[in-house]
Amino acid sequence: MAMATTTEDLTELSTIISTSVQNYLSHVPTPPTLRPVPLVPVTDEVAVKAREQLLLACGKMICLVGGPIETLMGMTTGFQETTAMKLAYDMKLAHHVPLDGSPIALAELAAKTGVPEETIGQPHLRGVGLVSGG
Repeated sequence: MAMATTTEDLTELSTIISTSVQNYLSHVPTPPTLRPVPLVPVTDEVAVKAREQLLLACGKMICLVGGPIETLMGMTTGFQETTAMKLAYDMKLAHHVPLDGSPIALAELAAKTGVPEETIGQPHLRGVGLVSGG
């Protein structure tokens, strides 16, 4: 199999991604999820290698599909996401969002956190997907 860092062929990258996903899932104790669950460390050598290959191939595909300008813009504006995450942390927004991923109204979140609705709804938080609406 080709290394994800040396190919610029989208079809080849999709094959690498598909194979790496299958290898990874067949060697981890539990499949990954975005829901809050206890961390299960991945120690299986095959899973670790598959994960590395998957991350490389996905990153390369994102760069190829986005193109050089979009990729560079993403690199130069990455600090905005970090800043927004820090603000959300300071406001303790995540403490009041339902664990099941169900939506919460901006007004309800503001009431629960004691942070003004206008502050939570600022574009820098909406722009990185931390809150929706406004």
